[in-house]
Amino acid sequence: MKTESCTHDIKIERLTTHHAAELLAFEISNRKFFEQLITPRPAQFYSLSGVQEHIDSLLEDFKSGMALPALLIQHNAIVGRVNLKNIDPVTGIGEVGYRIAQLQQGKGLASLGVDYLSRTAISEFGLNQLTALVLRNNPASSRVLEKSGFVFASPSTHVEVIQNEEISCDQWVKYLR
Repeated sequence: MKTESCTHDIKIERLTTHHAAELLAFEISNRKFFEQLITPRPAQFYSLSGVQEHIDSLLEDFKSGMALPALLIQHNAIVGRVNLKNIDPVTGIGEVGYRIAQLQQGKGLASLGVDYLSRTAISEFGLNQLTALVLRNNPASSRVLEKSGFVFASPSTHVEVIQNEEISCDQWVKYLR
């Protein structure tokens, strides 16, 4: 298991099948908070078998070079997730995503994770560019991206439905080279 030590007593660990129970606890304890900001996961996700299936899918994407799922760990507890996904080796573009526990908001953990993904995108995947979709109801996420060197690219045609409300997204980009 690859681990990177960081500030704030945070370790960044690559997701493994051994994280299933801890990941389920993280997702359940932050479910209501996350569902205010992003599309809710299906109900069957919130079980040990549902999380194990989710992890298996992410690890398959990792094995094929299409993703890098990682966790932010503090005092042996998951406090956040960061993912590099939709990696296209032909265009050299990948997409970042992250979710940080409600009680850990505003402590720089999302920036820490996005910076880790930026470094890893270059060193392990040889990417030239990262993208991110941000819901317009989440200005804090836009600030994280700005601090990490992303710039607003354009309004996106992508729309998410959260709590029965359609929310538009914006596309952000970071040029790595």
